[in-house]
Amino acid sequence: MNFRHFQSKTVVLDYIHYTFYDYRVTWDEAQIICSGHKSNLAILDVEKEALIISEYFSKMNEEGVQFWIGSRLLGSRNWIWTTSNKQVDLNKINETSTIKFLNSMNDVSYCLTVSHKNHQGITFTPIQCDEFRSFICQKNDLNYSTPASIEVNDKVFTFYPEKLSWMQAVVYCRHQGLQIAEVSSAFEIENLSLEMLRMRPKAIESTWIGGHRKNYVWKWLPSGKNISENYIANPEKYGECLILDRHMIKLSTFLRVSCNKKFGVWCQTPTEEFQATKPALINVSNCSYLIGISPVPWEKAYRLCLENNATLAILDSFETMNDMMKIMFDKRDNINHRTKTILD
Repeated sequence: MNFRHFQSKTVVLDYIHYTFYDYRVTWDEAQIICSGHKSNLAILDVEKEALIISEYFSKMNEEGVQFWIGSRLLGSRNWIWTTSNKQVDLNKINETSTIKFLNSMNDVSYCLTVSHKNHQGITFTPIQCDEFRSFICQKNDLNYSTPASIEVNDKVFTFYPEKLSWMQAVVYCRHQGLQIAEVSSAFEIENLSLEMLRMRPKAIESTWIGGHRKNYVWKWLPSGKNISENYIANPEKYGECLILDRHMIKLSTFLRVSCNKKFGVWCQTPTEEFQATKPALINVSNCSYLIGISPVPWEKAYRLCLENNATLAILDSFETMNDMMKIMFDKRDNINHRTKTILD
């Protein structure tokens, strides 16, 4: 007996996994299948979620395909999300330009589907629950929590729980539009450590910060400022990168560890000084780049490259051009499409 291999695709948004299954079942079986994967039929009650799903449809050429989601009719006109038993806010959905809710509900239309057609955006369509449709499951990633932010000394720090090496953490902060944190006072150490203790579902032990050892001197990566040896609790240990460990709160010190270890990271809003003068380190396709945001003449760009032991980027392949496009997209809020300094 031959069985068809059914495919699925997953989209992740804010630590929520949306999995699209391409085989067709009734609404009740779809709910059971989702439960078997420790998930539920998807709830699309926020505009951002609906737009992400719309983007998936357009990329995957799923035009017109209807997917079951986690809503069904209760009574004659009451649509509820079955996971929470909350009423579907039709007025809120109708206010968006990309989401439409068809008013075709009748006695045999009990469950809700979502589809995407051409450039009309998302359409929610109620149909009979025993029809056969593809479906979308939703699962929260319990390993992660919403990023926590705290303001200390006019600096906003944000914690991200992803387990990363120090270099990955540097790049990750940049991808969030931030920089890896400079924890430059005992007061900041105390406040961030207390915030780590309060985090749920469990307290955070250690996190990456922006301190590293270069040419036998401890420095903050974003600003290049030196870090006093007095802040290093274990100077005799091996390791070229610094973590903030909440157990060091009374000593107001950091721990040096191997840069290859995996921790979450404290990021912070970039300082104006850094944004204006310091090139940002970016790693794309296993190649490191430095990108200068401030427009400069070509001659100055050339000198800046030499000062950083680099050369102006040479666009001699489609791969390199794609790398540049990725960098420009990531930095699109800062780039104004004049002269750019990109150091390879």
